[in-house]
Amino acid sequence: MAETLQPSSGRIWPYLSTRWSLRLLFSVLAAALLIAVAAIGYYQLRLHDEWHHIEANQRHHVQLQREQLADDMRNFAYMFVFMRNQLGGHLLDANRKGRDVLKQDMLAFISSSDFYDQIRFIDLSGMEVVRVDYNHGHPAIVPDDQLQYKGDRYYFTEMMGLNSGSIYISPLDLNIEHGSVELPYKPTVRFAMALFDANGMRRGGLVLNVLAESMLSRFRDSMIDTPASSMLLNRDGYWLHHPDRELEWGQSVQERSGESMAISNPQHWQQINRDQRGQFVDHGEGGSGEYLVTFDSVRPLETMPHMHGLRVHIAHDGPQWKVVSLYPVDFLKGQMQELRNRVVLVAVLALILVSSFLVIIFRDRDREDRFRRALHIRTRAMDEATGGIVICDAAQAHIPAIYCNHAFERMSGYGREEVLGHNCGELLLGEKSDPEIARAMREAVIEGYPFRGVQRNYRADGVMFWDEVSIAPVHDLSGTLTHYIAYHQDVSERMQADARQIRLLADVKKLSRSLLTIRDRERQDMAHTLHDDIGQLTTALQVHVELAAMAARDGDHVREEAVISELGILVRQLMQSVRNSLQGLRADPVEGTGLAEQLQQLCSRWQRTGLDVQLCLYDWAWSDVDELPRAMQRHIYHFMQEALSNVVRHAAATRVNIELEHSGSMLHIRVRDNGCGFNDESVKKGMGLISLRERIEAMGGRWLLDSKSGGGTIVGGAIPLADADAGE
Repeated sequence: MAETLQPSSGRIWPYLSTRWSLRLLFSVLAAALLIAVAAIGYYQLRLHDEWHHIEANQRHHVQLQREQLADDMRNFAYMFVFMRNQLGGHLLDANRKGRDVLKQDMLAFISSSDFYDQIRFIDLSGMEVVRVDYNHGHPAIVPDDQLQYKGDRYYFTEMMGLNSGSIYISPLDLNIEHGSVELPYKPTVRFAMALFDANGMRRGGLVLNVLAESMLSRFRDSMIDTPASSMLLNRDGYWLHHPDRELEWGQSVQERSGESMAISNPQHWQQINRDQRGQFVDHGEGGSGEYLVTFDSVRPLETMPHMHGLRVHIAHDGPQWKVVSLYPVDFLKGQMQELRNRVVLVAVLALILVSSFLVIIFRDRDREDRFRRALHIRTRAMDEATGGIVICDAAQAHIPAIYCNHAFERMSGYGREEVLGHNCGELLLGEKSDPEIARAMREAVIEGYPFRGVQRNYRADGVMFWDEVSIAPVHDLSGTLTHYIAYHQDVSERMQADARQIRLLADVKKLSRSLLTIRDRERQDMAHTLHDDIGQLTTALQVHVELAAMAARDGDHVREEAVISELGILVRQLMQSVRNSLQGLRADPVEGTGLAEQLQQLCSRWQRTGLDVQLCLYDWAWSDVDELPRAMQRHIYHFMQEALSNVVRHAAATRVNIELEHSGSMLHIRVRDNGCGFNDESVKKGMGLISLRERIEAMGGRWLLDSKSGGGTIVGGAIPLADADAGE
């Protein structure tokens, strides 16, 4: 009995025999092994490259920090020599007039920069002769009775041992005043130079204290864009900078004397102190985490050129520092975790794709075996099928149909006699058939591989329908292509339903966007109404109530009655504004009158409060103002109203000019006051200024805001008259 094809259940496995299933299993396992090896190799290569990139990047960061420190120190040394040359002979002038000139010159020098803390002239005994302090931004000459004895300080001893033309540079430590560390801590580097008279006799020394905090701040900020933390250590292993500020300055602060790398981690400090530069990995045996340690040495002034015959003298304990960077290896692991996840995902997807490809290949091979064993299909079974089935002869050039079932006849409208002997792919084509699908179908038939697609086909009566076509090649036992089996299914209802669903979704999205736009517009209208009308009137009421109270206290009954009368007008306007807001939130302040009259009334109302308000027109007539579109008049009125309210509430001004200027096709409006002004950026984001800007932009104009502290404020804009209706 001949073997027949089993109905498909939509799964792969019912198609495969035991033999082909085992072949598929072994092929998938081999592909999985290859993909895993490739993924691991790629990950290790990327990890290796990333690690080398981080090592190079950290060396670069440390080098930049080293050069930055060296540049700062060289600049300080240059300025010290420049200062010595500028002071000239005043340093050794013993008379009072020369000493006064010296003090003024030193005061001018220390006032020129916030890098310097003190400059002093010390005599041979160690007593300060002249001293000028930066004094936290208020430079001052220290009175003679407050001068201190510095003969016991290490830098005085070092300075007095220098020859003519030598500069002594101290270690970086904390400033000491009156024998104690100055609070708050003041990191300081001292530049000192012995002074000699014309006969070569030593007369004293000049000392400049440089504030190192700005230099250390730049050092800290240079590592902002990296997860690494940086440290700066002196020659003894004490931290001059550490991420934990409580560990710094152990060489100067008694209670922190035990806080140094030389004590806490002597093994690493020995390696850092021994070598000029290098890198190593701290595996964190103490549970502190694993770090890539990069270090370099800073001897900032060794390469400084001679300046006017001067030499740089670096003491044994002078500024020789170590820049150390700690890069957390866990951060790299976190970054590589993301790469590892992507590699695993790609490997899994690749395995799925390869497995799917293998399944398709093995399924087709198994199907070919089955087709060779069951090539003669029962005609009755196909005739009873609900879908149209056509069998074509692949041996003939035009691949004619040799069989079609009843379902195909009903679907196409062609009788069996009209179908047989013709190419069905061309028989059903019509005016709106897709040529690309037709071409793909022909190529599939020519190449002998399966095809599946949906095409616009036409019945015998010319009616178009959507035809889902599946074509499968049939081979004999020798593998020769003998036939094609085409399955046709009318899917017109499904395609129409899909099209209707797409249109409905598009309509729903469009409706949603419209609803959101309407809702946003209503909210904006509500905000403008409450701020522009009720808010401004409330402010005016507050001001008039205060004026009435002042008049009552002064006994000025005439002024009191005038203010109370104005209060009545404002209350009625407020009530009307509330009613208008409830009716439409769009009250028109210039309805029934022109903008010119309304602006004059607005100015008069504020003038009665004591504010000098002037309305100025440039190249503009009152009649021209009233000719503006109503929408623009409304925006201009609200703009002037809110601007005056802002002046009263915030500017403390006595005079305000309201200016309208016609220039070409532009209308320039400005409100200029003589108030306190402002520089704070947060003020520019206040609700009042935002509302004013929205008014200008609603008229298509360019916003103008000019203010500085103590210099008054100008708000306004340039509005194109051609787009005057933009605010509607």
